[in-house]
Amino acid sequence: MQNPDIARLFDEVADLLEIQDANPFRVRAYRNAARTIRDFPEPLQELVRAGTKDLTDIAGIGDDLAEKITEIVTKGELALRKQLAAKLPAGLLDLLRIPGLGPKRVKLLYKKLKVKSASDLSKALDQGKIQKLKGFGPKIEEKMRAGLGQAEVTERRMLLNEAEAMSPSVCLLCRVIARTCATANATKRS
Repeated sequence: MQNPDIARLFDEVADLLEIQDANPFRVRAYRNAARTIRDFPEPLQELVRAGTKDLTDIAGIGDDLAEKITEIVTKGELALRKQLAAKLPAGLLDLLRIPGLGPKRVKLLYKKLKVKSASDLSKALDQGKIQKLKGFGPKIEEKMRAGLGQAEVTERRMLLNEAEAMSPSVCLLCRVIARTCATANATKRS
C-alpha cells in the first residue's frame, strides 16, 4: 500500500463525510491528512511495518488518523470508508469523477433531485432539472455532459491489494485465451 493509495482512501472518506453532512472539521482533518500522506517523503507502509516511527510525529496526524493509517497498511482497507459508503447509494461516489462535480454538488443533486448514479444524472440533464438548482449554470451543465461520456470510458483505478486479489483470475483468463489462440493457430495451419 503506497502513500498515494492511503491518501486516496482518506480523500474518499472526506468526500463521503462531506456528502453526509459530517462535521466540517472532521472532513478537513481527513483532507489535510490525505495531502500530508501524499506528500510524505517516506513510505508509510514501511514505517508501520517496521514500527520505528510514531505516526503521530507527522504534522497533522493524530492518534485516530494514525490508527486508520495502520489499519489501511495492515488490512488493505479502511472499515470507516466501508461504513460510510454503505450509507449511500453505490453510484454516488462515481459521480465525483465527473468534472464539475465535487462532494457539495453531488450532495445537492442527491438531496434535491435524488440523483444516485451517472444514468440518473444524464436523465436529469436531459430533462433540464439541473439548471434549476442554485450553483448549476450552463457551463457546469456542459462540463457534466462532457464528463459523463468521459466517465463511462474511464475505468476506476484500483488499489494494489485489490489488483493482487484479482491477479489469479486474470492470469487464469490469460492462460485460457493463450490456449485458445494456440489451438486456433494449430487448426489454421492444418
